[in-house]
Amino acid sequence: MIQNKNISIKIQFEHITLQQCYPLVLDYLSTLRGVIDDFLEKRLLTADWYHIKIEDKICGFFTIWEAKTITCFYLPVSQYVQVIFEHILQQFQIHSALVTTGDQLFLSLCLDFHKKIELQAYLFDGTQKYEVAPPKYPRNQLELVTSAQLSKMRELTGTFFDEFTDEDFRAQKQFFYCLRHQQQPLGYGVIVPNQLQTDYCCCGMITLAAFRRQGVGRSIQMHLADICREQHKIPISGCWYQNIASKSTIESAGRYSKTRTLHILF
Repeated sequence: MIQNKNISIKIQFEHITLQQCYPLVLDYLSTLRGVIDDFLEKRLLTADWYHIKIEDKICGFFTIWEAKTITCFYLPVSQYVQVIFEHILQQFQIHSALVTTGDQLFLSLCLDFHKKIELQAYLFDGTQKYEVAPPKYPRNQLELVTSAQLSKMRELTGTFFDEFTDEDFRAQKQFFYCLRHQQQPLGYGVIVPNQLQTDYCCCGMITLAAFRRQGVGRSIQMHLADICREQHKIPISGCWYQNIASKSTIESAGRYSKTRTLHILF
């Protein structure tokens, strides 16, 4: 029960699964004005999901990742939305939020209660294909990484692929690629099909240190985008806000960013 001098309503938060919430999730996704990359999607898929009930009626949902970060909030029809959001922050002792600038309601509510805003990442959309200069390295130099090559890939790329598990690789939730020249690995890429916004695939890349500034990352991104489009998917990407080199590479491959991910502290 929420009570103050102006409001007295019965609200309940019911712990559920994503599958129990799926019809509302589809409604929520239709309201977004931007893409969600694999980094943020993982923090939705692995979060705790809750229905919002008002007077015993299911009206919306929210997600909490690792007990302290709210990663989604959707309550489309309620004049009590701000009060309910504040109640969630207090009841669950929420420290922070991960929110995209394409999520108008969630972002607005986070701003209402924020103490600090950190710019987390750029999100890049490849819905519209722009004409750009051709890649330096041809498509036939990009190869799928096999299970036998995973350990070598991880050895060469440090912590870059730490969020990508071998289990998900075997389940084909992600696909790794290696760009080679005369059998020498120059860099690696990954395609992660989105599980929520299923029209999209997230494309990431890393260029090995000795081969940077030679068109490797750009070639990988362009070839990954072509692979996505051949599968009738839209290529998207994300990169840390401070990673100007990665941002320039993705933009030079023909993708644009109109959306940011913000880390908001309460």
